Amino acid sequence: MKLERFREKDKKKIGVIIFTIVCILLIGSVVFYKTFASFEVNKNFNIIEGKVQDMGDLEFAFYEGDRIVKDAPTKESGYTLNTEKSHCIDMTTGEQISNISWDNANWEVNLKNIKTTKTKCYLYFEEIYEDSTLKGAIPDLGNELVAITFDNEGRAVKADLTKPWYDYSKQEWANAVILRTKEEYKEGALIPEENIESYFVWIPRYRYELWNGVT
Repeated sequence: MKLERFREKDKKKIGVIIFTIVCILLIGSVVFYKTFASFEVNKNFNIIEGKVQDMGDLEFAFYEGDRIVKDAPTKESGYTLNTEKSHCIDMTTGEQISNISWDNANWEVNLKNIKTTKTKCYLYFEEIYEDSTLKGAIPDLGNELVAITFDNEGRAVKADLTKPWYDYSKQEWANAVILRTKEEYKEGALIPEENIESYFVWIPRYRYELWNGVT
């Protein structure tokens, strides 16, 4: 009888020990996860000139063309973000979850529809198109101007800055508009006439060299 009581107490003691170990492991796992998540936030916060919001466990991969790079290119590098190619992935399901827009003037990326804490964004930067006849001169769009081209019906289409959207050797001018609202349009999208406040054309500055022809 005494032996049975001893065994019963021993079982209870072992149970308490196992329960304690499980609790310690659970608490340790939570602490480790929170520490890891905090590390990820700190690593990815302020990646692009302080414009990326603190959105939890968010990770970035940067590309220049198809070549992966350590950091995002700077505003003066001659690159811009390809929003068609750039995307975000839910790392738990593999589902594409985000729409990406880009403010080239402020060098700011805007991520939409992110509802999960485990997210990785692939940002593809490509070189801005330059008209070779202008010897490095590039249209300055500032903060409000939106580059456009015209389709066959004369409608304004948002230009893709990485592709030839003007050619001064062919009298194809660099055109831009100011919008009435802060509507965001993807490259190649039609811009409704009712949302266009005014049209602009970029006129590059030329330097002339004069001579009198006398030898």
